[in-house]
Amino acid sequence: MLFDTIKPSTGLSDQTQHFADALKAFEELCNKPDPDIPLITKSLPIMKWFSAFHETLKRTFGTRRIPLAYATRPDAATATPPPALAQDQPYSDEHGSMMEEYIARATHSHTNFNSDNSLLYGLLEVATRSTMYAASIQAFAKKRDGRGAYLALKEQHLGVARWMTEIQKHEYTMYSIRWKGTGNFTIQQHVSNHRNAYTQLAAAGMHVPHQLPNERSRVAYLLKSIESNDPTLLAAIANIISDTDVPSLQDNFERAAALIQAACPVEKRISGNKRAHISAFSSDTSSQAHISALQCGIGSSGVHFRFYDQPEYRQLNSAQKKELALWRETPSGKAAVAKSKASSQSSRKKSKSQGRPPKNMSALVAKEVAKYNAPQSPSAMRAAVMSAIGELVDFPPATPAVIVPPPSTMPMRWNTEQLQGILRNARNANRN
Repeated sequence: MLFDTIKPSTGLSDQTQHFADALKAFEELCNKPDPDIPLITKSLPIMKWFSAFHETLKRTFGTRRIPLAYATRPDAATATPPPALAQDQPYSDEHGSMMEEYIARATHSHTNFNSDNSLLYGLLEVATRSTMYAASIQAFAKKRDGRGAYLALKEQHLGVARWMTEIQKHEYTMYSIRWKGTGNFTIQQHVSNHRNAYTQLAAAGMHVPHQLPNERSRVAYLLKSIESNDPTLLAAIANIISDTDVPSLQDNFERAAALIQAACPVEKRISGNKRAHISAFSSDTSSQAHISALQCGIGSSGVHFRFYDQPEYRQLNSAQKKELALWRETPSGKAAVAKSKASSQSSRKKSKSQGRPPKNMSALVAKEVAKYNAPQSPSAMRAAVMSAIGELVDFPPATPAVIVPPPSTMPMRWNTEQLQGILRNARNANRN
């Protein structure tokens, strides 16, 4: 192309050289593979998805080698007259780059617009497939009107009412939620919620009119939301309020937040509990002696050191649970619990398999036949078979007969199929 032949040594003007460099960079961007299309999921809800999808369209090029985002701009017509170009640049100050210039100035009356519009619909169909939002674009499927589908989806799920709901939700986070230092919820998490709420309010302000709080207001809301009697934390808050520097801590949210987070009593309590938990086995000699004594299986609270099922564990008191938890952190405790747990699970599986009855009578017959096919005396085998038949047909017990086998008689073996037939006939007779 023409811009490939332009070199700095040609003595061209700065404007011409900047045009050539910008065109070459844009050509390289066009030749890159298209990015993956973001899908609407729980982790990427519809409101966040719109921003991700729009950024993807800026890096996805259509048949005109123009970013497909040009098909989604609110106004199909371009502004007249066009804005003036920046000095020595192929784009205007209003748009700031060739990509944004193409998106804002590419016409929708071009012959290839329909192809790009169809391509846009295909991307929307993939992104909304198997979601509740797929119905919003079904009306545009026949003509594959990607622009119409995108604007309808945006109007239905990203309209003024939806943004106002988002503003109310995040304003409630900043103005109404209080941090009282209870539980394990730290000030770091509370500050993070304030920071995220401000970011979401700023995003909403790009779509609906909304007045964002300034830095001083953000600090004031943060301090007002903290309710604690911890002296260190109160001293940090007093330090922020009394700061007279210019700009002061009250005029910088991040500086004020850093000072408060350093004095978080919940974080100190959590860290202290972790250190105490570790020192209980590393520095306390009495604890070490106690753990050694626990090898015998019983602790000072009377708890047995082994694996407990849920019903058994619920019956332990708080002292026993605490001592058991400490013991489980030791190497010997971990090994013993793993071994006991494996043994318990193995016993349950074994007892379950032993208590399972045979699936059918044929399996029972085959088992008994195999048992009695072992070398036995004919009299014992005959008595066992007659006893089984008598139980099935409710015969009265027969007087055992004494049969003296011949001296040279070999152990008798019964045919499995014959015995099954005998039992089957007896069972049928009993039913009749």
